[in-house]
Amino acid sequence: MTQNNEITDFKVAVKDSVEFVDIEDGTYPAVCARLSLEVNIPDGKGGTFDKINWMFTVEGKEVRGQSSVIMSPKSKAYAWVKAITGKELPINTDFSPSMVTGKNCQVLIEHKEQEKKFNGEVTKVNYPQVTKVLSAKKK
Repeated sequence: MTQNNEITDFKVAVKDSVEFVDIEDGTYPAVCARLSLEVNIPDGKGGTFDKINWMFTVEGKEVRGQSSVIMSPKSKAYAWVKAITGKELPINTDFSPSMVTGKNCQVLIEHKEQEKKFNGEVTKVNYPQVTKVLSAKKK
């Protein structure tokens, strides 16, 4: 059994509100900045799921995309890796973020409406997110 450790020396930035990147829908040149893995996210049905957060730099701003952790030829994550690297991933090999981090690509950004719950209050937000990753344009 693990215990939570109490952290007493920390800082949290005070913000006026949650800010979303100001960018229009469209296709943009981008750089895959970083990936992070979130695990055991409650699915609202008594189970959990895992996801990959993809951060892309677009016009000097960071825009997020998300995919499942499934890495197969029919998955979104696989298609995004293939678009960024220009290569098929061999079956039964491992993927790591270093394979795509820092690489150029193009991204399709679309605004998505989502409900956010905070302190029992539901707010609808419309934020930009990467919905598709394409190969970088050849010059």
